[in-house]
Amino acid sequence: MRTLAIAIVGCGRMGRERARCVRQLNHRIRFVVDTNAARAGELAREYNAVVMGDVRDCLSSGVDAVFLCTPPGLRGAVLDSCLQHVVPFFVEKPIAVSTFQCEELAERIRNTPVIHAVGFMNRYRRSVQFGKKVLAGRKVIAITAHWICSRYNVPWVDNEQLSGGPYNDQAIHAVDLSRFFAGQVGEVQSIFQSPERAGWLLAFESGTIASVVYSCEARTKNIGFQIFTEQGALRFEGWDFKLAENTIDGTLPEYSDEDVFLTETKAFMNAVQSGLRDGLLSDMPDAMETQLVIDAARQSHASGNRVNIAEFVASRTRQAALCIAE
Repeated sequence: MRTLAIAIVGCGRMGRERARCVRQLNHRIRFVVDTNAARAGELAREYNAVVMGDVRDCLSSGVDAVFLCTPPGLRGAVLDSCLQHVVPFFVEKPIAVSTFQCEELAERIRNTPVIHAVGFMNRYRRSVQFGKKVLAGRKVIAITAHWICSRYNVPWVDNEQLSGGPYNDQAIHAVDLSRFFAGQVGEVQSIFQSPERAGWLLAFESGTIASVVYSCEARTKNIGFQIFTEQGALRFEGWDFKLAENTIDGTLPEYSDEDVFLTETKAFMNAVQSGLRDGLLSDMPDAMETQLVIDAARQSHASGNRVNIAEFVASRTRQAALCIAE
């Protein structure tokens, strides 16, 4: 297959991570874009790339795909440009500060035949894929998840206009995996929430219930995820979601070193080359459903009430219609 020319927009930790994976897959970083000129220059020198001031310059000069690795609140204009030029893109999670910020873009993506993916990398882990197969045909009764960690050491994470809050950037992993295993969330109850600490109860349309506990106030990382069925449970541990226990059928995957970012990047690059989306595990419409759970949790915290997601979406639609009418 041919070598692809790639643009990296946002040269921080994830921009560097994606650049590493692109080169490891024998593709070319052609352009880099970042508001921090020194950081962009450093990445450009490492990969023999050209620094551009605007993603539109990259697209008009010719690239095969864009990796969008900026803070969540700064992605709208880049996504808009990719859609206008119909250039494949990979956007890191979370897709935005909230669904309010990208509803129009998501609707355009539904109607635009462009290859794209969203970076919920845990879906690609071998342990998670193994667990998905074990659960096939079984009813998930409940899920318990905790994501306890320290805050990201980046200046924008505490700026809710850029990040949506630390929980939006970190706890969203637990919400997304819950959806990956149990389907659509019907209702959300926020027990307590602050930017650094959150607790939510989720009721799924399938009948599954889940609890998610998050804090970025710890010195060390402690992540856990457990799924309960009538036949037994699956227990995942740690940042790599190792399947530590399976009381359903007793089987466990064989473990070896895993580069999940490489696996995820490879799936996207293969899709760009082939035009086939079969290997992509998260796209914009699906990521919007995960983001919507976070939005409903915010609303539940603000009101003190349980939030029905369908009613929440309908009320927003009505408000939008009133604004247009006025």
